[in-house]
Amino acid sequence: MLLNNAAVYVCSMNNLNKRLKYYGNANMAELNLLKLIYKVASYASTDEALRRLDAMVSDLQRSSELICIDRIYGANFMPDYQDPLNIPTEIYLENPTVDDVVINVIEEFFVEENNTTEPPSMPYVSIYTFTEEDFKSTFSHIEGASANELIITSLPAEGRLWYDGSLAVANQYISDASLLDYRKNTNEEVSQSFNFIISSDAQGSAWSNEALMTINNVAVGNDPATIDDTTIYSDNNVVTVLVTSMFTEKYSDPEGDLLDAIRIDKISTSNLGVFYYDGLEITEGLVISRSDLNAGKFTHAGADVDTVSSDVIEISVRDEGSLTWTD
Repeated sequence: MLLNNAAVYVCSMNNLNKRLKYYGNANMAELNLLKLIYKVASYASTDEALRRLDAMVSDLQRSSELICIDRIYGANFMPDYQDPLNIPTEIYLENPTVDDVVINVIEEFFVEENNTTEPPSMPYVSIYTFTEEDFKSTFSHIEGASANELIITSLPAEGRLWYDGSLAVANQYISDASLLDYRKNTNEEVSQSFNFIISSDAQGSAWSNEALMTINNVAVGNDPATIDDTTIYSDNNVVTVLVTSMFTEKYSDPEGDLLDAIRIDKISTSNLGVFYYDGLEITEGLVISRSDLNAGKFTHAGADVDTVSSDVIEISVRDEGSLTWTD
């Protein structure tokens, strides 16, 4: 039965004699060729497997001298008709499989806002570097093939994958998984996924199903500080040194962390007086550390007027623990 099904890959016996006359003995060549076909077909032990063999193996390429099996899973080889058993020893008819993988990163990775950009931005921080085992530990092949190549078929919706120092792209071959890492740009909880497939080391490198790699990272547990509106009174035409204690009266942090810095977010255009930092008029986006406040570098020069006026600035504060800005 197997031999009859496999014989679909040979041309008719009438043509076979003419096509194999190159070998001098057509009858012997026929016998050797049929042995070869039988060996290939014997890997298929069920009707379904034979059907798949039909779908995967191309018709015999016919030439004036040679007949060969052209494709098994995309693999090209030329049988030796004088030694029909001299063919690849591993001809796999089943695709490998991989399962979904979940990686939980318990460690907190704090992302500090970058204030050198306008508007301020959150940089990407690497939180996990993958290993070959992460992807290949669930690889399985019913006929015993081993895991081979890795391809990332999609990208996470948030965060980034970096490979060997560059931004990874979808459908990228990953020859060394230890050069692949995931990067986040948030202090919130992370749960992101991407897809991958793995080939087998079988003849022609059959590919697995598409599996899901999920990476979870806990939120940074340190909550940011808060601050309420603060009013500081001073006389006209007087320089007032603005020290840390003036800002911490309405400052609160859930973990008790100290004020780390203030940031000038907005300067009212109605001010009559002027705010200075280290002798220079302040600008929006300026960050003043607690140590600079304590050193007296932040000052206010009252206007030279005889009326009551208000000079207003809007600020954000950052605590030492979370290092997150809040206004």
